[in-house]
Amino acid sequence: MKFIDKLNNKKTVIVLIILMMIGISLIFTQYFGLFPLDDDYALDMLNYYSKTKFFNNLESMNQSSRISYFMIHLGDYIFMFGFYQLLGVFLYRLINIKSRLRYLTIIPYLAFLFDFLENILMDIHLAIFPNQIDFLGYIAGISTFLKFTTLYLSLILIVLVIIYRFVMNRYKSIRL
Repeated sequence: MKFIDKLNNKKTVIVLIILMMIGISLIFTQYFGLFPLDDDYALDMLNYYSKTKFFNNLESMNQSSRISYFMIHLGDYIFMFGFYQLLGVFLYRLINIKSRLRYLTIIPYLAFLFDFLENILMDIHLAIFPNQIDFLGYIAGISTFLKFTTLYLSLILIVLVIIYRFVMNRYKSIRL
């Protein structure tokens, strides 16, 4: 929790927002048209994919698409670094530091680790293509599933804590 406490300041939050916005800009503009990538290749956006789909996806790409995918992942690393830490800091601010629930603030960081692993596994295969490491193709799909599961859990947790705080504030104001 000390790590999150160090990030919990205005300057760091601003830097994280800037990093997230730079990453989003690079990804969604595909580096302003320099590295176009067909949406069909973006396995990162699926909730899960099989090892077969992972390798079929790689084989269907041409050299230009593989370079584009790798470059978009570079932007994704920048985005991930900002986005998941912002989620962690936001959740940390919402949850009382003395609460036993404070350990739930680790969930966005788990999402970051799974997203990072997913990208690394794809980037390894982009680099060694046409070679394949079957086991890593399987792990990539599982990492994607776990990324989205922990991301959704993070978002649900944030919503639940906001609702809880709203209800408790209303309850306290009624009791007085």
